[in-house]
Amino acid sequence: MATDIGHQLFTRIRLATPLDVPNIHKLIHQLAMIESLDQHFSATETTLSSPLFTSPPLQSVTIFILELFQAPFSPTPTPSLFFSPITHIITLQSPPPHR
Repeated sequence: MATDIGHQLFTRIRLATPLDVPNIHKLIHQLAMIESLDQHFSATETTLSSPLFTSPPLQSVTIFILELFQAPFSPTPTPSLFFSPITHIITLQSPPPHR
């Protein structure tokens, strides 16, 4: 969304949900590849999901998701009792022209 002074970027930090597991798995696998550890990577979406969502958030492994979008977010579909999403709008300024 363009404004007179720049572009707005809508951000939200929220707790991960089981629906995020495919993206979390892909990210971990990509990190293993970057570190040349992919030959040791054996996690599956199922083996990740079980330990991530069995305990209440913030009492064991907790994953936060940072979302960036060019339009306002719709409300979080399943609000958490443990953490309210943090939203913020950032206005990206164009650099001043060089003279």
